[in-house]
Amino acid sequence: LGTMGIASHPDFAQNRFVYVALLERERLGDTRLRVLRLREVGDTLGEPATLFDAPVAAQQGVPLEAGTSGQAGPRMAFGPDRLLYLMLPPG
Repeated sequence: LGTMGIASHPDFAQNRFVYVALLERERLGDTRLRVLRLREVGDTLGEPATLFDAPVAAQQGVPLEAGTSGQAGPRMAFGPDRLLYLMLPPG
């Protein structure tokens, strides 16, 4: 299903962390939400670490894909409290 959000850490210049949220279709048709932390080294993202991994279920008639419901797509960003926030679309 694809990448839903990407955000760089507020201290990116020091720690080189980038966070990615994505929906991933499993073999049996189930969908999982994953949040990964990657580190940029030499213009390449690597060292993936899974921070969150959970199954998701859409409401009937509400698509999980970003931007297909006619509403604003999912967003991921760091707040003023320096915590990472992920906003999901309805459903």
